[in-house]
Amino acid sequence: MLKQSGYMSFRFTNITIFMSLVFLIFLSRLTYFDYIEMMPRFSCSIPTITWFRHTEYRIPENFKANRKWDVTFIKSPKCPPKVEILRLIKTAPFNFDLRQNMRSHIRNQKGQSQGVFFLIGKSDPNDQRTKLLEDEIEKFNDFIIGDYIDAYKNVTKKTFSGYKYVTENCNHDHKWVLYLDDDTLLDETQFQEMITNTEKTNEISLNQPYCFAGLKMPKSGVIRPDNCFISDYKINKYSVTKSAYHLDIFPAYCGGPCTLLPSGYLQTGYDVAKNTNPEEFHHDDVLFTGIIRVKAGAPDPINVNGICTHYNSENKLKNIRSVVFKYCHENNISEDMCLV
Repeated sequence: MLKQSGYMSFRFTNITIFMSLVFLIFLSRLTYFDYIEMMPRFSCSIPTITWFRHTEYRIPENFKANRKWDVTFIKSPKCPPKVEILRLIKTAPFNFDLRQNMRSHIRNQKGQSQGVFFLIGKSDPNDQRTKLLEDEIEKFNDFIIGDYIDAYKNVTKKTFSGYKYVTENCNHDHKWVLYLDDDTLLDETQFQEMITNTEKTNEISLNQPYCFAGLKMPKSGVIRPDNCFISDYKINKYSVTKSAYHLDIFPAYCGGPCTLLPSGYLQTGYDVAKNTNPEEFHHDDVLFTGIIRVKAGAPDPINVNGICTHYNSENKLKNIRSVVFKYCHENNISEDMCLV
C-alpha cells in the first residue's frame, strides 16, 4: 500500500513538472503584443449569475426620465383598412432572398395578403444592389422606410418606426400586430388557431406581449464588454455598458424574432416609447417588451410555445428555402409557382 502511494505521489510530481515546463515554453514564445492581448483575459469580470436571482421589475433611472426621440418616414404605403392582424417584418435592405421566402411561405399557406410590411432604413445609394431594391419597393409597395442608417445598432429605431406607423397611419380596426425577423417562418395554421382560441375564450390580454417560440426571457443577465467566458461574437453583438444600462438583470421580455402584440399594448407602448430615448442602448426586444412595458405599468409577457421558427445560423437561407419548398411539395404546389 505504501509502495503504491509513493508511486502515485511520484507520478503526480512528474506530471506537475511536465505541465510547468510546457507552460514555461508557451510563455517564452509569447511576444510583448501577445501579453497585451491576454491582459483583458486576466482582468475580466464574472458575468451575472441569474439562477438564484428574482425577476427584475426595476428599470434604470435614465429610462424613467422622459426624453423625446423620433423617426421620420422616407416612404411608407397606405395602411389597409379592416385588417385584423398587421405584420411588421424587420429586414435589412439587401436581404432579397429572405423577403422572397417570407412572402412566398405566407402566400403558399394561404395567410393574409394585406397588412404585411417590411421595415428598413437608409442604405448606401452607391451600392450596386440599390437598383434591385428600388425595383422590389416599386413592385410590392410593402416597405416602411425610416430616415435612419440601416444597421444592427439602429434596430431600436427600426422597431420604433413600426410602432409609429401603426399608431399614426392605421385606423385601429386591427386587433393584433405581429413583429417578425426576416429569418423567421410562421406556421399559419398554428397561428390562426392560437388567435381564434384566444379570442373565443376571452383570454386575450390587451396590455401585454405574447412571446412566440417560447422565447420569454424572465431574468436575463446583462452582458458587459469585459465579461469573462463569453465569446467575442456575443460581446460585440450583445454587450451593454454600465452607462447605457446600469442594472445587472433585464426585466422580463420577449426574445426578438417573433412577438405578438395586442393593438392596445402597441398604442400605449408608442405613447411611452416616444418619451423614452434609448440613446446607445441597442436591444430593441428588451426596450419595447421589457423596459417600456415596465414603464407603462403592463404585466409580464405571456410565453407561447411553437408557432414560429427562427433560423439563426450561417446556413439559414438554405434551411429556410428547404422548408418553403418542402411545404410546396407536400401541398402539390409546383416548384415554378412556389416562390413569389
